[in-house]
Amino acid sequence: MRTIHKYPLAGPYGEQALPPGGKVIHAGLDAVDLMPYIWVEFDDSRRGGEDVLRYSIVAIGGGIPTDLDHIASWVDAPYMWHLYGRYGWSSD
Repeated sequence: MRTIHKYPLAGPYGEQALPPGGKVIHAGLDAVDLMPYIWVEFDDSRRGGEDVLRYSIVAIGGGIPTDLDHIASWVDAPYMWHLYGRYGWSSD
């Protein structure tokens, strides 16, 4: 079965461990605590291990990491934030 889960982004850059084979489908502020999160879709039949999302949150005019790809953008008025990352590195 496919499911969706949310994970916090604990700062402007870092790594977030996730179950393997996930797909980031949304990034933005959670309506409850107004902190940035990612929402990730998984196939629950895949078990074992984990993948790591290495990420950086970049503001307008900020430097874009050359080794990361754009994942999503969101508005936190008056700011616009952009999530760059690389997903799928195994920590096994």
